[in-house]
Amino acid sequence: MSLLSRTYSPIGLHFGSLETRILQLRGGPGHWRVGTHAVCPARGKNRHALAVEKIAQKTRNLRLNGKDTAVSMSGDAGTVSLVPVDAHNRSRLNQLLAETARRSIADDEGVSYQCLPLLTATLDSGPLREEYLLLSVGQSELRRTKEAVQTIGLRPIGLEMDAFATARALQIGRKNKESAWGFVHIGFGHSFFGVVSDGEIGFLKPLHLDGQRLLQTLNRALDRVDEPVDGVPGMLDILAASGDNDSRPSDSRDDDEEGGDDEDGAPSFGSVAGLATLKEAAVGHAVEILHALRLEAEALAQEVRACIRHFANRHKGASVASLMLTGFGVSLPEVEKAVSTALGIPSGLATPFTDLDIKAPESVLKEQHLWCAPLGLALRGYE
Repeated sequence: MSLLSRTYSPIGLHFGSLETRILQLRGGPGHWRVGTHAVCPARGKNRHALAVEKIAQKTRNLRLNGKDTAVSMSGDAGTVSLVPVDAHNRSRLNQLLAETARRSIADDEGVSYQCLPLLTATLDSGPLREEYLLLSVGQSELRRTKEAVQTIGLRPIGLEMDAFATARALQIGRKNKESAWGFVHIGFGHSFFGVVSDGEIGFLKPLHLDGQRLLQTLNRALDRVDEPVDGVPGMLDILAASGDNDSRPSDSRDDDEEGGDDEDGAPSFGSVAGLATLKEAAVGHAVEILHALRLEAEALAQEVRACIRHFANRHKGASVASLMLTGFGVSLPEVEKAVSTALGIPSGLATPFTDLDIKAPESVLKEQHLWCAPLGLALRGYE
């Protein structure tokens, strides 16, 4: 059966640093709807096995169609390097890439890497240098990922870093595909900034600010760093408790019924389970929080602006028209506002389901910016 004639998409399975998300669409291009979706809390080196154990417990309820599964890994499982190559070292390109990959990852089982050639930077006098985006990941991470997928009887048909799956989900829904645009992902343990130009990633770089750091900043802003205040646990305590106690996929029903709304009410750890509590704790403290986030947001903005300048210098002055925000970090109280203000570029939370007119449960629509990677995986082959 041809991929494009199916009434369901490949299964999208994203192993994040906080949770694993699984998503499958039904219908077809132009009339997709969310069929199956689930969120499984799982952290640490063994998160793959923990996540699929929880998925296996719910497999019958998930009602997955087929076995073909597109898989992505969290960016903190690997490294991204920009490797410049000029005339004097072009002859040793493969050696240069291999050496850079080995230096970037410490893994007893070895390192695997792939490179993506970016556009050649030029001067009036001719080529200045070539640049390659090098993606490196430890062999042990690859092994754990593949073994986990096969354990639950699924067949991996692709494996990629979350940045590429995220970019795919956002690119397909864009109405103006000619102009360059950017995306900022602030995950719990890693962040990155990317630029998509002519439908392809033309720039990608890790960022220093991540969700853990933002949580600490919010804690300090609310004076709850070391101990509870008036018996109310601090934000990090809430986060840890929600992750330890919730072992169920948050959403595990099939949405074939009319309406497609998910009303099970179970909290999503990745959204995160304690996030509603965190936001409630922050009510009335917007001024303090925004003030505390100002330095973090400005540092992020400076880093992004430097990336945009680099991209423009290498792409004949091309500008970045807008930015989309994804990831756990931008779910935190006042973070989206602080980051958007500091960037000074039209930006907002990513809404790929809305942009693609994909019918989805309310629980998914409320946190679309957290579903970008699994959605991009499910849409593989439908660009």
